[in-house]
Amino acid sequence: MADHDDDIQMDQLDDLAHYPFLDFPPDTEAYSRCQKLREVQMGPGTAVDWALLEEVQEAERARAIIGQDTPWSRLFGLSFAETYRELVVEFLSTFIYSETRLQPLPGEAPDIDPDRISFSIFGVVYRQTLR
Repeated sequence: MADHDDDIQMDQLDDLAHYPFLDFPPDTEAYSRCQKLREVQMGPGTAVDWALLEEVQEAERARAIIGQDTPWSRLFGLSFAETYRELVVEFLSTFIYSETRLQPLPGEAPDIDPDRISFSIFGVVYRQTLR
């Protein structure tokens, strides 16, 4: 069968097909999650309303919890970025919470610290101990 110029291409229907950080190996948990998340409709992004927190005098407390210039603060700051949907799908596809330990990346020594999370944003893996 020959391709026709007016045929619908599947990558044109998938608005995430152009995002390189969602190109997970097919046999991984991230790939399976990503395939499911591609179908989910998302509303507009929301972010921390710092002006409101200042008004109710809770901004200092929120900054103490979230931190400044941390992966979490950067994630919340991306809520209005043009790539918000892509970032959310990447984050949710790669998010791992472990009460014991995370699986080491290839070539990485096993980790023995408990209560850790791992996720990636823009293809960069972030790992943090929660204690």
